[in-house]
Amino acid sequence: MKCKTATAETERTKLVNYLKKNKDRIEYGRLRRGGYPLGSGAIESANKFISNIRLKRSGAWWKVDYANNILKLRCAKYNSKFDSFFEEYEQNAKQQRASRPKRIRRVK
Repeated sequence: MKCKTATAETERTKLVNYLKKNKDRIEYGRLRRGGYPLGSGAIESANKFISNIRLKRSGAWWKVDYANNILKLRCAKYNSKFDSFFEEYEQNAKQQRASRPKRIRRVK
């Protein structure tokens, strides 16, 4: 492939070097045969569905910590991990309660 300008030749060389360096990471045929998405459209769509619809409602505002917690719950819901998410939460809460020092009550 001949280039008309020196800039085009430089860019072509950079592209060829990039493709050579990353050829093991570019397995489109295998990915397509496996039924995996090749573009970012599915990820962008999932992000819009999971986060934007819930967090960007008109008039809504969120503290970052609360927004992150809502996103964790929504991801767990759509990954079919909601029940196991809460089971793990309960286990952690029990462990934290058990590790707290016992309070000694004074008797009058």
